[in-house]
Formats: sequence, C-alpha cells, structure tokens
Amino acid sequence: ISDSFVDMDDEDLIPVEDLIITLTNKGYIKRMSTSEFRSQRRGGQGVKGMNIYKDDEIQTIVHANSHTDILFFTNTGRVFRKRGHEIPESSRIGRGIPVINLLELEENETIVSLISVDSYENKFLVFATKLGNVVRIKLEEFIRIASVGKKGIRFRDDDALLGVKVTDGNEEILIANNKGKLARFNESLVRPTGRGGQGVKGMTLEGDAHLIGLATSGSGKLVFVLSEKGLGKMTPVDEYRITNRGAKGVTTINITEKTGELVG
Repeated sequence: ISDSFVDMDDEDLIPVEDLIITLTNKGYIKRMSTSEFRSQRRGGQGVKGMNIYKDDEIQTIVHANSHTDILFFTNTGRVFRKRGHEIPESSRIGRGIPVINLLELEENETIVSLISVDSYENKFLVFATKLGNVVRIKLEEFIRIASVGKKGIRFRDDDALLGVKVTDGNEEILIANNKGKLARFNESLVRPTGRGGQGVKGMTLEGDAHLIGLATSGSGKLVFVLSEKGLGKMTPVDEYRITNRGAKGVTTINITEKTGELVG
C-alpha cells in the first residue's frame, strides 16, 4: 500500500458532484444529484422534485457541491455546518429526513436559511432580522463550527432571524417590509462586528410592519416583489434611490385590498 493511499482523506474518495439540496417548512431535508433533472423548454410540465406531506411545502432550494460547505442558520441566531455529501441522499420523489436528525437543534429551533460556501476569504455574511436590524460579520468567523453549532447573532426583545446573504464587502443591501416599503443602502454603512452582535438598524419600521425580504446587488440588477394575493412586479434596482441605513424606505408596491401585503 502506497503512502499516498494511507494519507488520503476519506473525502477524497467521494466523487465531486453538483447537488440540489431542498428543505421543507416542516424541516425535511435531502440532497439530489442535478442529473436527476433534465433541461426542458419554457412551458414544460417539469418533473416531480419531491414528495411532501399534505400540509408541508418546500421552503429552500440550494445548488451546491458534494465537497462544499453548507451553512445552516436558525431562527435563534445559531449557525451549523455540514459538507454537501453529509446531507442524506434521496431520490426525486423521496421526502428526505427530519433536519433535527442531522443537526443538534433545540426545541422550537428551526432552519431559516441555507448557504453554500466555496471560499471563506474576503467575504461577509449579512444577517437581517424581522424587526429591521442588520448585522455584518466576516465569513471567516465561521470556518470552524462544532457539531453543537456556533452563535451567529443575538436578538433584541422578540426579534428573530429573517435571512442571510453572502457579500464581497462592496455590495448594496436591499430590505423590504410587509407594508410595501424597500430600503437600499451600501453595506459599508454596517460596520463589521464579531459573532454574537445585535447589529444596527437597517430599516425604521412603523406600526406592525416587519421585514419580509433581504437581497443584495450581487444577485442581479432587477428587483422582483410579490404580494400575498399573487401580484408581482419587476423593477430595475436603480429605480430605488440609495438611502442611509435606518431609513423608512421607498414604496416598491402600493398595498391595497387587491394586492394584500408584501410577502417576498
């Protein structure tokens, strides 16, 4: 037996493969090879990607690789990490397994966001909370995570995590609330902090308003918004003026009885 074989890491024996990872609202997770799906023309019927329980629905879909890190962010602000190949494989029609069987989650702790990470250098994580706070942390802070997870951010009062995005340090942050307002500002206005910070105000909310969406300029040059009654619109990012962090935002869609509140 050669020395190179003895020193070979177990992961080197795992083929490099593109994956689709899905997570449902009830916490069922699985990975599938992208080869399970075939390219179709617009207007095609598609193929079944997952069997789910009657009162469940798919929450998140992530494109990843069998050798990349998958970061899991929970509603309590904790972060977990798994390699792509560590997520149980299932067929297109399989339900997957409860994510609580994969991660050491506490009671009432749920996964809010999944991110695939190829490189940790010169990148940031931007966290947004439902009550309008924004936190920016160097991605390198999460290179090492124990099986019990690592605290990402803390919350004030009854706040909770809305979402997380990876940035390059020079992007614009876009956050929107359920009342149809959207704020756009440079991420440089959010000073990077260490893990466990509460962050700063990203948007001033009035009444019972809460954040429903987080995006960055790195995602593209168009903003798509969707109302609870199914009305959507696409707008160039540049039509939203850049404001200071903590602004009330500008109108992205007029909320009426016909539209319902903004949901995404």
